[in-house]
Amino acid sequence: LFRSETWRAQGVALGAVYLEIDANARLFPMVLDWSTAPSRTGESLLVRRDGDQVVILSALRHDPGTAPLTKRLPADESRYLSVRALSSQSGVIRGTVDYRDVPVLGAAVPIAGQSWILVTKIDVAEVEEQLHEVAKVAVIVAALLLSLSGTLTYLFWRSERLAGEAREARLTRRFSAALETTRDGYMRLDREGRDRKS
Repeated sequence: LFRSETWRAQGVALGAVYLEIDANARLFPMVLDWSTAPSRTGESLLVRRDGDQVVILSALRHDPGTAPLTKRLPADESRYLSVRALSSQSGVIRGTVDYRDVPVLGAAVPIAGQSWILVTKIDVAEVEEQLHEVAKVAVIVAALLLSLSGTLTYLFWRSERLAGEAREARLTRRFSAALETTRDGYMRLDREGRDRKS
């Protein structure tokens, strides 16, 4: 891969720079490293249009035997993520397949100063598996919260019931004691059931 730049002032060339790198040694391994992050199917690709074809410039994670710059897809097949990435240029892209004809969810970003597009993708099946795992965890957490709420409600109700029974037993003892000790059979009590010594 190379990059050249010429600077001009008033039509006169002031200088030029020509840079060349071995993409197999630096660029493609770096793109491939992005692909192996926490996903088992995720992959990043560099793509560009070449006439009526889309060329995948980088090494392929799921087809390691294919040399860079050799995998090509027809540019008129919009079912391919790489083709749609070149036509829409950026953003999230749904409803496509990758070079393996596997349904994928992807995103594309143009590379500044190049005709390349960086495409990152993950298999739809892996996304759905992760969503199912999240849903399972959410159901378990909801069930635990509901169980905890029910337990706390029961404990509160039970403590209130026991407190009410204890209050009733105290009042019953006081009334029984009052009836047994008084000659008239009654005594004056305040609102809390305490003896109002008159």
